Amino acid sequence: MKWSGSLILAFCLLVCFGCCQVEKDPIIYRQAFEINLTPKPSYLKIDSGYFELNRKTVILTWNDSTTGANYLQHLIAENSTFSPEIIKIKGEEFRQYPNYIMLNNETKTIGHEVYSLVIDTNRVAISAMGNQGVLNGMQALKQLFVFDFDKGHKRNNWYLPTIEIENIPVLDSFK
Repeated sequence: MKWSGSLILAFCLLVCFGCCQVEKDPIIYRQAFEINLTPKPSYLKIDSGYFELNRKTVILTWNDSTTGANYLQHLIAENSTFSPEIIKIKGEEFRQYPNYIMLNNETKTIGHEVYSLVIDTNRVAISAMGNQGVLNGMQALKQLFVFDFDKGHKRNNWYLPTIEIENIPVLDSFK
């Protein structure tokens, strides 16, 4: 009798813990041969690995990047089972967040449309001198999602390849 009671308790615990787990979607992200950005960036370096976008991800923004942050939050929420929180930061505050997308429109660059996009295993960082550069970086970011990202397939997790991109639009370099 003791043995069957223990089995029933173990089974109940297993079912309870199994139900509380957030289901992870399969790890699918664009491979190097699938990455074809338009417009073609000035510099592109693809590494191995991925960034996981999930319900723990936050969007960090510096000062004026709130328009871009709101757009990105809406885009993610439309295609996910979650909506990342937007947090305004200053200085080194980003270090306290283990999984984030950061939009920084205060980087010193040579033009307003120039952007840098860095994705590693813990963060996505888009840096530019102004909002137009941040928007250009977000357009590149959107192209790095798998094909079904904006097709209404709501997922718990999205994965992005680790990558470094710098883009200086041709017309911007003549200003």
